Amino acid sequence: MRRLVTRLRSSSAVAASAVDRFVSPERMLLYPVALLIGSVVVMTAAIALGDMPFIAGGNVVLPDFLAHWTGGRMLLDGDAGVLYDPFAQKVLQTDELGEGPLSWFVSPPFSAYLYVPFAMLDYGTAALAWTVLSAACLVAAGHLVRPFAPRLFRDHARGVYVVLLATQPVFELLGSGQDTGASVLLWVAGIRLLLAGRDVLGGSVLALGLFKPQLFFVVPIVLVVQGRWRALAAWAATAAALALLSVRAVGVDGVVDWAQVLTSDTFHTVVQAAQAWKMQSLPALATTLGLPSSTSGVIAVAAVLVVIGQLWRARSRGVAELPMWMLAMTATVVASPHLVVYDLVVALVPILWIVEHIGSRTTRLSCVALFVLTWTIPVRHVIGGPFEAAWSAIPLTILWVVLARSIGVTGRTVRGPARRWPSRTASQSRVRPATRGSAAGDGT
Repeated sequence: MRRLVTRLRSSSAVAASAVDRFVSPERMLLYPVALLIGSVVVMTAAIALGDMPFIAGGNVVLPDFLAHWTGGRMLLDGDAGVLYDPFAQKVLQTDELGEGPLSWFVSPPFSAYLYVPFAMLDYGTAALAWTVLSAACLVAAGHLVRPFAPRLFRDHARGVYVVLLATQPVFELLGSGQDTGASVLLWVAGIRLLLAGRDVLGGSVLALGLFKPQLFFVVPIVLVVQGRWRALAAWAATAAALALLSVRAVGVDGVVDWAQVLTSDTFHTVVQAAQAWKMQSLPALATTLGLPSSTSGVIAVAAVLVVIGQLWRARSRGVAELPMWMLAMTATVVASPHLVVYDLVVALVPILWIVEHIGSRTTRLSCVALFVLTWTIPVRHVIGGPFEAAWSAIPLTILWVVLARSIGVTGRTVRGPARRWPSRTASQSRVRPATRGSAAGDGT
C-alpha cells in the first residue's frame, strides 16, 4: 500500500508538472481568444437568425432577465399582491411573449424596483438596455479592481482583460441576462471605499448587494472582525431601509410569501435540485453527488464557521484588510448554498489577487481546472452521471486554502515563484514573486 501511495504521488507530480508546462503564456492567450471569438460568433448568429425577442431555436433572449422584467412589470401594473404567485407571473409572460417556460421571479421584493424602468419598455428593448447596463457594470468593476492586482494590470492589462472576458461566468452572465454584473461592481466599489476610509458609504454600498443575499452574507462578519463599527452601522441601516422598501412594495404578507417561496418544496425541486448541475459551490457538489439534502446545509454552515475563524486569526496576526476581503469573497463562493455559474464572476476578483501575489503551481493549475470545468458544464450535463457534478467547487476550495495559507492564517506562508510572463513593455521584464509583507499589504 505504501508503494502504491508513493507511486500515485509520483505520477500525480509528473502529471501536474506536465500540465503546468503546457500552460504557457502563449496558450493562456491563444485559447481564451479562440473561445472569445467563437462564443461571440455563436451568440451573434443565434440573435441574427432569430426573431427578437427570440433567438434561433425559438428560445427567448436573456431568459433569466425575463424573471426580473416580470417583477418590475407586476410592480408597475399594481400587481404587487401576487408578485410571488407563479401563475400570475406565467400569465404576464404569456401575454407579452406567448407560450413558453416560466421564468420565475424569486428575488427580494425591493429588487423589483430596480427593474421598473426596464418594465416600462417592451421586452426586446428592455433586454437590450439591460445587456448594455450589465456590460457597463463589468467594465466599471474591471477598472476599479486594478489596484487589487497592480503588477498584472501594469504589465499585462490587455491579456488579463481578454482572459476575464473569455471566462464562462462572464458569457453566462451576459447571455442569460443575470444581475451578477451589478453584484461584482458593488463588491469592488464597497471594498475600495472602505480601504479609502469612507466607512459609511462603503458599508452602504455593500448592503445594496443584498438583492443577491447569497453573495453578500459574509459582509457583516468581516466588518465585525475588522472593528469597522461605522461601516457596520451603515450596512445595517441600509439593510433595514431595503427591508422597509420591501414591505412598502408588497406588504408584510408579500415578504412572508417570498420567504415561503425560498423554503418551499417546489423551489427546492425546480431550482436547487433540478439546476444543481449549474451550481458551483461545495453545497452544490454535495447535492450533485447525491448526498442527503441536509449535507449541503451542514457544509455551508461549516464553511462559514471556518472563514470566521480564519478572519479572526488573520486580524490577530496583523494581516491587512484587503487580503481579508479576498479571503471572505473566496469563502463566499465556496460556501454559498445557491451559486450558479454566472455568480462566479464574483470569484474573479479574489482570483486576480491570488494570481498577483501567489505564484505557485497549485494556483495556476487550479485556475486552469476552474476555466476548463466551467466551460465544459453543458457537455458534462449531457453526459450525465458523475460528470455533471459541481466539480468546480474543488479548485475553488483549493484556491481558498492557498489564499488562507499565503496570508498566514494557518501559520504557514506559501511562497512560490511567479510564472515568467512576457511584459507588454519589455520582453525581458519579470513578475517578481510576492513576499509575505507585500501579500498582506499591496493594494490597500
